[in-house]
Amino acid sequence: MHARREELGPRLRAVVSSWRLEPPRRVRSPARGTNNWVRLLDCAGRRLVVRGYENLTGDQVAGEHALLAALRAAGLPFAVPSPVPLPDGRTWLATEEGPVAVFAWLPGERPDPSSHALERVGEALGRLDAAFADLDSALAPHDWRRDLAGTHPDGVRLTELGVDMAALHDLDVAYARLLDHAPTQLVHQDMALSNVLMSDGVVTALLDFELAGLDLRVADVVAALVQSGCTEPAPARPLARATALLRGYGRAVRLTDVEVEALPTLLRFRAAGALVWRYGRYRRGQSSRAAVAARLDELAAMDAWVRSFGAELVTVAGDRCGR
Repeated sequence: MHARREELGPRLRAVVSSWRLEPPRRVRSPARGTNNWVRLLDCAGRRLVVRGYENLTGDQVAGEHALLAALRAAGLPFAVPSPVPLPDGRTWLATEEGPVAVFAWLPGERPDPSSHALERVGEALGRLDAAFADLDSALAPHDWRRDLAGTHPDGVRLTELGVDMAALHDLDVAYARLLDHAPTQLVHQDMALSNVLMSDGVVTALLDFELAGLDLRVADVVAALVQSGCTEPAPARPLARATALLRGYGRAVRLTDVEVEALPTLLRFRAAGALVWRYGRYRRGQSSRAAVAARLDELAAMDAWVRSFGAELVTVAGDRCGR
């Protein structure tokens, strides 16, 4: 039994028509949250993923797809998303709601945060970053090499929140210095466990390259540490997750001393950037005061974590993935 046409909605009707798909037998939303509009389709024996981009322009989507094509040709030991082309060869469609693309469904399960899984995720990220290093930087859909003010044009007026602006300035200075002394390249920027698929203990795919762009190489490690829960409170073994992830990463990439020593600062820089972004959206009426308060709490928690464990993290990173 096919889904009724009126149940599909205008966006899915445009997809089915433009890609000349069989009417889907089943339409589902993903089990986990996403920053975009995503639907899973079962169409005549094919499983497809429809992605409605809510944060990218058409040109940026085209850039992401060009980057994915380069990665698919790089001989990686796991899959990356593969857009299904339209009959005319394009890989995305402009709609009133924004760009839409269709991807082949990739099998696998989201990993849990076990040491084994985190080690495999770290190694996969290292393999990805090694492949990124060989690609032309002109493929980057974004350039993330900017100060905190560049995160959001309306997000830097933080004095009303009681934020220490001098501390943010110090983070900007430290980041600018790293741009002169640490490797920069294409990076993924969002290596959460929800963007990894595994099967039988092996990483089978990495997903969601929407934020991929130019930045410090070590920014990918920082993102993975945060997004995979390595900096969450764990009194018994506070660095167990980080140790596993860094051990895996070190199998593919060895960080420089400058990168290793920058980890605590960049963890704070990332948390500050998340606050600036959320506050900017709040000032534009796109986010809630509660969401801003949550980012404030996260920045304070990260500051506390770095004070407690930052030095030990540097030692662990030096041992597991330093030169």
